[in-house]
Amino acid sequence: MGSRERTLGARARKTQRRPMYGPPTSHDLAEHLGVELTQRLKPVEVLRLRKALPGYVGLLDGVADQLGEDSAALNLGEVHPAELLSLQDEHRMLSHLESVAQEVHRSIYEQRLLVDDRAMELLQKISRRVNSRAEENPELLQRWKFLRDFLATYYPGRPRNGGDE
Repeated sequence: MGSRERTLGARARKTQRRPMYGPPTSHDLAEHLGVELTQRLKPVEVLRLRKALPGYVGLLDGVADQLGEDSAALNLGEVHPAELLSLQDEHRMLSHLESVAQEVHRSIYEQRLLVDDRAMELLQKISRRVNSRAEENPELLQRWKFLRDFLATYYPGRPRNGGDE
């Protein structure tokens, strides 16, 4: 096989890549979970938020009951027991969804780490094989230089079999 045929074969392989899998978007996932996908808060906005005290959610129903009894004496106007109970329900729902999303995120992250590990294992295996076969076929070093250079960038301390060409 001549170099022209190898080049044409390489071009054909590049154009015959598998189509990308279309995973759900963040909008799709938010819609599925029944939550609004909001813009990320700016750091200064996060700093201005009131910090939640431990156990405050369990206190909301008691505060709502007491507010119902003392609403006339407190004269808060816009603060109603039903709003406190609604916020408690919303917090519990969002907290549950957050736990579910964190578990899914962890699983996806670890699966990606496993894929990364396997792909890197194969790249290193190919590179080692190229280096070991270089005496028999010196052109291998030049053809696989892109991979060897890439790996040498991230694993610089490792000696390379065969010289740079």
